[in-house]
Amino acid sequence: MNTTMHFIDAPTIYRFEEIRDCVDRVVKNAVHGEYNAGDVRMLLIKGLAFCAYSKDESGEVEIACVWEMVYYPRTTAVNVLALGGKNTKENWVKYGPILLDLWKKQGADCIECATTQAMARLLMSAGVPIEPTYVLSRGYLK
Repeated sequence: MNTTMHFIDAPTIYRFEEIRDCVDRVVKNAVHGEYNAGDVRMLLIKGLAFCAYSKDESGEVEIACVWEMVYYPRTTAVNVLALGGKNTKENWVKYGPILLDLWKKQGADCIECATTQAMARLLMSAGVPIEPTYVLSRGYLK
């Protein structure tokens, strides 16, 4: 079983093109205008976000995850900005432990992400150690 993960940062930003379609799908379907794939790329270049991904033998992205670290006074969180690929549930089982270990090494105490209720259920059923904690409400200022 291949569990090799590749990482994208400023020196390896050329690899972003390998996952751009995956990130595009996530931001088009799950994000509400806060950022797009180009913004994610810029966050990676600036070192404000991190990315890990893996491909299968045919070159298809199995899983791609983009996250940022959020520093609260008493907790450090991983905020997942994008998580996608093929068969997310099955591939989280395969790659999730690698990501969890990496996040702990980065100093994270917890994981947070703003998702739809359906995505939260999918992630929880896949074994991602999250549970609803807050209700995010938003009103736009005009």
